[in-house]
Amino acid sequence: MERKTKSRLLIGGLIVFSALIAIYTYWVFLKSENQAQDWQAFLLNVSTELIGALIVFFFFNLFFFLDDWDLSERVQNLLNRLERERPKAEKFFQKLPDIGPMIQEANAIDLCGVSLTSTINRHFTLLRDGLAEGKPVRLLIIDPRSTAVEMANLRSESQDMDYYKKRLDASLSDIGYLWEKWEGFVKEGNAGLFQVRLMPYSPSFGLHIFHKARSKGRINVEVYPHHGGYGAPPIFGLNESDDPLWYQYFVNQFEDMWSYAVEWTPDLFQPDDISGRTIYSSAQAQDFLFENNPDLSTHFLKAKEILIFGIDMERTIGIHVNSLRKYLSKSDTNRTYAGSMEIEGWRNWSRM
Repeated sequence: MERKTKSRLLIGGLIVFSALIAIYTYWVFLKSENQAQDWQAFLLNVSTELIGALIVFFFFNLFFFLDDWDLSERVQNLLNRLERERPKAEKFFQKLPDIGPMIQEANAIDLCGVSLTSTINRHFTLLRDGLAEGKPVRLLIIDPRSTAVEMANLRSESQDMDYYKKRLDASLSDIGYLWEKWEGFVKEGNAGLFQVRLMPYSPSFGLHIFHKARSKGRINVEVYPHHGGYGAPPIFGLNESDDPLWYQYFVNQFEDMWSYAVEWTPDLFQPDDISGRTIYSSAQAQDFLFENNPDLSTHFLKAKEILIFGIDMERTIGIHVNSLRKYLSKSDTNRTYAGSMEIEGWRNWSRM
């Protein structure tokens, strides 16, 4: 209802009410001529009070009720607009909240990310205290032995492989230290279950899941950028009570990723410790592939059995013919394969 219409209705109501008071007052004076003076004074006072109440009511409505009606109208317009329009993304996405209180209030904690380096480092004490209190904690990061590191690097802004390796080294170092603390809590008999797994791929989003009783759980979802936008990535939160459908969706996503991940233990990598840094060994093709055929004569003489495989092995046999003659002269039970022809013992070898 428009404000002008409301004002007209209010003024009309006041006019009608004023007319009724005027009629009543006139009736008092008309009927009280033959009555006692006391009754006339009483009825006159009542009429005066009604007129005063009318004036006060008029100004009160003029200054307050119209504003209230205007506020009610604005609220109704807002509700209508919300029903017609979807909420803007700025209202949905948010900055990453402080998860410290969430860790403290949660009954169980699940964290998933590329490396979780900052998350684990900043909240190490809270995670340790949570394990000591009996809270289950699960951590899910990428496997440094897999192509997940390269996938994350190709998606990143700087594309610096050493950056991700160092962050994973730092994460696994903190996880190892947290594991040692957890083992101490286990011996004391009051530790929550601590599990760590490694994903063979780089996830497209990070998850902070804080399980609580009575449908009060909370999830923070961080959508990972591609090549840019790392300063302010899209982050949104889901409350189990308000968004049960999508809350359960991301809980299931974590469980699915967890089921495909490899369990981590402190002795999984057996790393070398150099100046306090965890270094994982790596090999290049030149370390185990030969540029030229190596000298196998010594291996032939020491071998108990020789198996040679190839298309026709013409070049291989030509290079090592003398070594093979010496070897075959010692035994007639050895054999070699040349294409589809099987050659056994010295006699068959001589025929070649």
